[in-house]
Order: sequence, then structure tokens, then C-alpha cells
Amino acid sequence: MNANFENENRGRTAMLVRSVWFGCFAFVAAFLGAVYLTVQFAGDAANEISTIRELQLVEFEVQRVAQNAIAAQQRLVRSDVLFLETKKAEEDRNLDRLLTLKLGREPFSFFGIIDSDADLVYASTQFAISQQKDKKRDTQRLINASLDLVQDAYAKFDSMKAPAQNGFVIPSHFLYDDSAMTVFGFRYLENKLHLIVVQPVLARTSYLRTDTPHPFVSIAAIPIPNLYFSQTAAKIGMRDLMPFQTRTPSNDKTFLALPNAQLPAAAQLEWDATSPKLTILNDALPYLILLSLIILASTVLVALKFSSVLNAFGLVNRKNSFMARHCGLTSLANRAKFDEMISEAMQGAPQNPFTLLTLDLDKFKPLNDTYGHDAGDLILVNVAKRFQEAVGEYGTVARVGGDEFMIILKENFGREITSQLTQELIELAVWPIPTPYGELSVGCSIGIANAPKDGRNAPDLMRRADEAMYHSKRQGGNRATFAEDRITPNDIEVDFQTA
Repeated sequence: MNANFENENRGRTAMLVRSVWFGCFAFVAAFLGAVYLTVQFAGDAANEISTIRELQLVEFEVQRVAQNAIAAQQRLVRSDVLFLETKKAEEDRNLDRLLTLKLGREPFSFFGIIDSDADLVYASTQFAISQQKDKKRDTQRLINASLDLVQDAYAKFDSMKAPAQNGFVIPSHFLYDDSAMTVFGFRYLENKLHLIVVQPVLARTSYLRTDTPHPFVSIAAIPIPNLYFSQTAAKIGMRDLMPFQTRTPSNDKTFLALPNAQLPAAAQLEWDATSPKLTILNDALPYLILLSLIILASTVLVALKFSSVLNAFGLVNRKNSFMARHCGLTSLANRAKFDEMISEAMQGAPQNPFTLLTLDLDKFKPLNDTYGHDAGDLILVNVAKRFQEAVGEYGTVARVGGDEFMIILKENFGREITSQLTQELIELAVWPIPTPYGELSVGCSIGIANAPKDGRNAPDLMRRADEAMYHSKRQGGNRATFAEDRITPNDIEVDFQTA
């Protein structure tokens, strides 16, 4: 093997070794990336689950507040006595006597009752919100802000009432359903969050009928202070739970729109969502580092072992691959590689014409028979080296038989330059070769064929070059013949018989 071949083999082996190292480190990086992504996905999933849990807890607290408000209001208005009082004439009613004492025990800041014509018949305010003379005015403002809730309560009543003796009754199973005809919504009154609850004034007894299409309706407003949400957040393990008017929260906030009957939410709760992801990452980091070091060390050991195997067997494998396509004696391309090269060259011949030279050594067989194969091998090696150096980068030399060579010139250089090259090749073949048996000399006969002029396919082109080469032998050898020169069929037949 020559130095170039050795360098090529070492370069390919080094490239494979680098590929092994790169693959090992890529595996480590991919593994660590997969672990990191897994932890990230797990953290994101934990954050999502935590957010869903917090939403459920907050929603539960909101529902609990609403249920408590509904229950407080029902303690006032779900009464046979109060229901019968509403059926009296206006001048005979005494709602203050029935409600004032009870209202002192309930958390309403505003409370009012309207009749079937939506006129205010009772008003009360607490917690020093209004002066006594302003009760009706402030309660009327509450009613005006809650007319949609009143209409929803009327609609629920209409869907449940049943006709009975010039009036309407409510089936008992609806009377004992606390939320059946109740409508509520969280809204801001005087810049403070309130829960507004609307429900009809009904009797506890199912046979007491309502004489009008719509019953009296009670409207109550319960203030929800910020302190309540702070206490709720501490109880369920959350941070900074606060109410706001409907807005777009910042990215680091979680929010829940508060129910507002059929209208869009007027208020929302916002809080800082807890992040289990950070805890997961902090807890997993030491184990990830340890696992990474173990995987890295194991991969390095594997890479070292595999690299040593490649260094030991790489040259042998590549040598076998090289020998399958090259002559083992001269390191020139063999017949198999030459067939590939000429087929590839013929495909581009119409655009890139080239020249094929067929060379056969003269007087080689007698020398090989006389002095033996060792002398013959020395002759072949020296001649092959001379041919290769003469052709250089302008073509490729191949040994296709015992003493037969073929040369593909990359271009069609014209008759003059090609003739000069073939004359140089002949002189190099004739030049004496030192051997243990003294200086030995051979000759060379050359046939020249140009593609695509002398052949449209590889077999035709090689046949024309062979015909020209045999013609050179018939003429005494040590000469070159162009296939395009006129050769009669008789000459061709005699040339082959002579060969």
C-alpha cells in the first residue's frame, strides 16, 4: 500500500472514531434533554393540576358564600306569615314588624321587597351605609341595578308555577329546593363587591296560592370584604386572593370570573398560582446531576472501547473494500472500478467528450516466463507507477488484465496532445527497469478512441480502442493508433489473429 492509501485509511478511521465520540455525546445530550423535558412536562402538568385544584377550591368557596347568602335570605322570606302579609292590602301590611328584628341578625347591607308590579314595598339598609331617610332611595338603586335578576326570578317562577283556583301554587318539591327559584350575581355597588341575591317571597305550605301572575320578590345585597378573601386564601393555602372588576390579568396571575346570572361577569378573583414545578425541579436536580455523571462516564468508556476496536479493525476493513475495486499489486483501479468509471463517463459524454486509451505491454510474456513472476511483478509495478505519474490529474489509469491497462482521459485534448502523451507512455514503458536479474525492458502498444465520436456506449468504445491497439501491435508495437484512422475489416481480422 502506498502512503496516500495509508493516509486515506487513517483519515477514514479517525473520522469514524470522531463519529463514535460525537454519537456518544449526542446520546448523552439526547438522554439529558429527554430527562429535562420529562421533568419540565411533569412540572407543567403539576402546575396545571395545582391550578385546576385551586380553581375548584375557589369556586367551591364562591358557591359556599352564595349558598350561605341564599339560606340567610330564605330565613327571612320563606315564611307563611310573611307570604300572607304580602297578600294584604297595602295599608294593612306591616312588614317592618316581621322583618326588622330578623334583619339585624343577617349580613345584608341592602334589603328590599318589591310587589308584583316591581314597586318597592319595603327597604332596609345596615352598617351605616345610608341614613334613615335615604333607605328607600339607596334600595331603589339596588333594585334598578338588579332588574335583570328580577326578570330571571320571574322566568323561573313561571316555569314552575301551577294554576290553582284563580291563582298559582308552587309544587312542594320546588319549595324545598333552596336554589330552584333563586338568582344571584356578584356585582360592584358603591365601588365595593357585593353578592346580590333575588328570590320570590313564597310560603312554606304548598297549598297557599299566589293571586297575581308574579309574586313579591326580595332583593338582598351582601358585601364581600377583601379581608374575607385573605382569610379564605390562608385557609386553602393560596396567596394574594383578591377581587377586581373584570379585566385582563397579568400572565403570572390565575383568575376566576364570578357568576353574574345571565350577564357577563362584572367581577373576578385573582391570585398568585402556586408552582409545584419549581419544587419538582429543585428536588430532582441533584439526582439529575448524579444520573448525568453516571451516563456520561459510561458513555465515555463505551466510546473508548469502541474507538479502540475501530482503530484495530478499521484499516483491515477498508483495505478489503479497497482491494475489491483496486489491483492489489499496483494499487490502480481494477476492472470492476474501471467499468463503473467508464459507464459514468459515457453518461456525460455528449456534454463532456473524453478519450479512452487501451495499452498492452509488448514482450512482457516472454520476460515473465523466463525470469518468473517476481520479475514480472516488478515490471508491472514500475510501469503502472510511471503511467500514473505521466497521466496525473488529467485521467485515471486502471489495470484490467495481466499486462493490459486502460486510461480514461477526462477531456478530449485533440490528436496532437494525445499523440504526445501516448508517445511519452511508450517511452516510459520502454525505459529499462532494474530487477535482481538485471535491467529488463518491455514495449507498449496503444489504441485510442474518442467518446462519443468512436462509440455511443462503453462496449462499442472499448471495442474500437481494442481494435486500434491490436493494429498497433500488428505494425510492430511501441506505437499508438487512433480508432478514427481508416482500418479495413481485413486489417482488423489480421490484427486479432496476430494478437
